Amino acid sequence: MKKYILAACALWFAGQALAADFSGNWGYEQELEDGIYGKYFNIKQSPKYIISGEWNEGRSNGPGGSGKVKGYVKRGKLYLSYCSEGDDSWYTHCPKYEKDRGYFVRRNGQLVEYYSLHGKRNAYRKGDVFTRQKEKAADASE
Repeated sequence: MKKYILAACALWFAGQALAADFSGNWGYEQELEDGIYGKYFNIKQSPKYIISGEWNEGRSNGPGGSGKVKGYVKRGKLYLSYCSEGDDSWYTHCPKYEKDRGYFVRRNGQLVEYYSLHGKRNAYRKGDVFTRQKEKAADASE
């Protein structure tokens, strides 16, 4: 009987790990000699594990880009595809999306990126680590 209870508990915990919610504002910043580089996501996850949202990235003293993301969650991994809006050409212009090039996982309250190595099938390298960003409060004087 203990085996069945332990197995049921293990399945429940595994299900919780697979059902990680990726919704929220996520950001990554890196200080450079001449400024700051950053990348940010604002994403929403539907009950059916479909993702939609926006991205923006760039340097404090240089070029930047922004656009939309869409994707899905499968086996606890977030897969995103990007498109660019405006004059930037970081990715394919919306409404066409580029195919995902890697995935993200939730680990210790963070969003960890793994990107694919070019020319190597199923080979990924750890990338940037994104932290949850606080919602900007509406200005009380408005």
